[in-house]
Amino acid sequence: MKISKKKVVTTGLAVALAAAMVLGGGTYAYLQGTTDDVINNFNTNKVLVTLSETTGSDYNIIPGTEQAKDPIITVNNTVPSYVYAIVTDNTDGLVDYTIAEGWTELEGWNVGATKVYYREVAKDADPKTFPVLKDNKVTYDAALDNDGMLNPDGSLKDGVNLTFTAHAIQKDGFTSAKEAFENAYSAVSSTEDLTTALQAGKSVVLTGDVEVSADTIEATKSPELNLNGQTLTINEGGSTILQQGQSLTMENGTLNYTATPEQGSQVAIALQEDSELTLKNVAMTTPAGASPLLVSNGVNKATLNVIDSEIKTNDNYCISTNASNNQTGHNITINVKNSTLVAERSDHDTAAILFNIPGTLNIENSKITADRQAVINRCGTVNITNSTLTCTAEYQDGGKYNDANWGSGNEVPMAALVVGNRSNPNSYPYDATATLSGVTFDVPENFTEIYAAAFNGHTTTISNGGNYDQITAASDDNSTIIIK
Repeated sequence: MKISKKKVVTTGLAVALAAAMVLGGGTYAYLQGTTDDVINNFNTNKVLVTLSETTGSDYNIIPGTEQAKDPIITVNNTVPSYVYAIVTDNTDGLVDYTIAEGWTELEGWNVGATKVYYREVAKDADPKTFPVLKDNKVTYDAALDNDGMLNPDGSLKDGVNLTFTAHAIQKDGFTSAKEAFENAYSAVSSTEDLTTALQAGKSVVLTGDVEVSADTIEATKSPELNLNGQTLTINEGGSTILQQGQSLTMENGTLNYTATPEQGSQVAIALQEDSELTLKNVAMTTPAGASPLLVSNGVNKATLNVIDSEIKTNDNYCISTNASNNQTGHNITINVKNSTLVAERSDHDTAAILFNIPGTLNIENSKITADRQAVINRCGTVNITNSTLTCTAEYQDGGKYNDANWGSGNEVPMAALVVGNRSNPNSYPYDATATLSGVTFDVPENFTEIYAAAFNGHTTTISNGGNYDQITAASDDNSTIIIK
């Protein structure tokens, strides 16, 4: 067959092109173009607010006088903002004051004992301060007399207080100060509205008495529940358990826990890992079988604050911790300040505070009352200042634990303050320290004020100001201190 030169040339070109593609990968040309980067910068901003006072928190009402009181709100904002002063007045007309200039009462938020005031604050990188009270003072009418300061039974009125809270929020995005405030706060008077607000994470101001289940409080995302002089009743659902990292403040009213335990005993509110509960100006009660406050078993970090409050229970403990076999790493802080704790139960013995895990218990300007022990410190550090420890001693055990190993909980010697431990080698394996200053013991004749023991390689130390500098129970001889 005869092959034409044309076919030979064509075939040769194809082979050459194929070889070029194999060796060089092929090259193609496109029409292309690109631009320089356009960088969009987003400036971060902040709206921070703090509230401080330098004049203290304890005042004496003396008719015809005045006292310095300086709640100061500090705002650090880089965008225009609304700032709010929330004032809850439970002074029963005994304390007079005037709101400082520049504050405007927020429409619709004169609810019960609570009023809200606001002001607009321009953006500025520097912190700005605003006094809440005119001239930073409160006054007492010269016309006040005994009738105004006494209850019908002749006792002094208690729960007389004035509470301030600060809040701030950006101005942009809201049409008014009221709309901006209600983005964070809700006024509620029903179970349904309270549940909705708590689930939305809003802070709440009660405008009427409300009943809820323990689960409702437990699931809350709200940081603050202002009872506003009303009563919140937890009526079912067992214990309220604050979950890991949860923080909740309840203030200015009555917390009534009525849920009946299904079996055995339970607690009203329990704190879990890294949670924080603050009760401020709260009157809390629980029935038999339900202790008010507990730091749960195995918790590594939690904080409980009881401030200007009254906790009463018809059960073993007002405040307790729960020891576990693995007690390492605990960092528990319990603060009781300007408060009254009473544990009383007619059918058996009681102790007001049981502290038995590593951590710190601070008691200041408070009255702690129970039958068998006011405060038990089985391990950890306890500081008690300007307070009264009272024992009624209605229950008697015949000195059952004075010279024998102690049991669990408050199965320890009867004394207003019990410090240290004497039990099996695996129980409470830590030192115990108690430091007292200005402490008064109110106990029956021949009742022990302080009982301390050291056991199993650990020491117990007690310091009590002018009465004695320091007494230590040494662990090497399992020694005991008894102070009548």
